[in-house]
Amino acid sequence: MNQANEYLFVYGTLLRQSQSPMSSLLLSNSRFIDKAYIRGSLYDIGDYPGLIHSEKSKSKVLGEAFNLNKPEEVFKELDNYEGSEYKRVKANIKLKNGQKLQAWVYEFNLPIDSYQCIESGDYMSYLGLAVL
Repeated sequence: MNQANEYLFVYGTLLRQSQSPMSSLLLSNSRFIDKAYIRGSLYDIGDYPGLIHSEKSKSKVLGEAFNLNKPEEVFKELDNYEGSEYKRVKANIKLKNGQKLQAWVYEFNLPIDSYQCIESGDYMSYLGLAVL
């Protein structure tokens, strides 16, 4: 992998303010770039959200973009953390400053029929938490 160009878009428990162990792992092995969004829908899966990505969607899911320092090591840990409920895919994201990037994102990999859509696309706001 070309480490200089390995980006990750996060939208839930990996966000900076989530303070999860995996968020801490990400922060210590990456550089925060900017707030960003991806086209798609966000769902309340229980203790975490799930993203269904779609380039054609009019809806946006808000999150953050990171440049990974050690992608192989980070993805080994994150892939294990996300498990079979998520698949890691490359997708187009747009940074707050308007720049477009290709980034890895964890997309929910199970049927979403029984889950509530988070209309705002903003997981922290949905939880009633202040955004950094």
